[in-house]
Amino acid sequence: MNWFMPQSNIMKRDFGSIATCGALQSSYDANEWPHGTSIESLQEIDNRLKKRVFFRPDPGADTWTPLTAAVIEGKRKPAADCDDVAVTSAQLAVCAGFPSSRLGLLVTQLPTRQSELHIVAFYSDTDTGVWVFGDTMGKPRALSRIGQNLHYYAFIDDITHWWALRDPKTGRVLTSSLATSSIPDEFARPLDLEGGSCPAQDPS
Repeated sequence: MNWFMPQSNIMKRDFGSIATCGALQSSYDANEWPHGTSIESLQEIDNRLKKRVFFRPDPGADTWTPLTAAVIEGKRKPAADCDDVAVTSAQLAVCAGFPSSRLGLLVTQLPTRQSELHIVAFYSDTDTGVWVFGDTMGKPRALSRIGQNLHYYAFIDDITHWWALRDPKTGRVLTSSLATSSIPDEFARPLDLEGGSCPAQDPS
């Protein structure tokens, strides 16, 4: 059974896959963005991306927009909310050489803002565990240090197939792997993200 987030299906329909760099690769290389699969590369991608966008929530319906081309060129500073930053950072990581099968998006909530959903990107590293990046609320860090309630995730090479970390009705944790360095494989119905929003950006 394949459950989905409406926004991820719409994004794939309108913008294609974020699991490939495709025609963006030559521009990525020419603009001297980082290469390689080190955590340092993720940190540099995260830092450069955040300097090239300005944070603004979607004014109407929540939409996920890859801003990769504009961010790579750096000629204009597009508006972005948390999901735009997350999907763009994940695609930039693909351009750097990270395998799409280990990159994904994670739906969270800040403990102090239970009415707002948040989205970050993650990378599942074979040696050091899962790292979170592309997070408008913080710098790249280990998943165990995210400080947010974790709900659902999808790998970007299968972006319409979402996996649950909490029961959508009770909020009960579905696995003991939460707040550790691993992404578990528990499956359940995802949250409906229609009308979801990102929390205000952390000024730090």
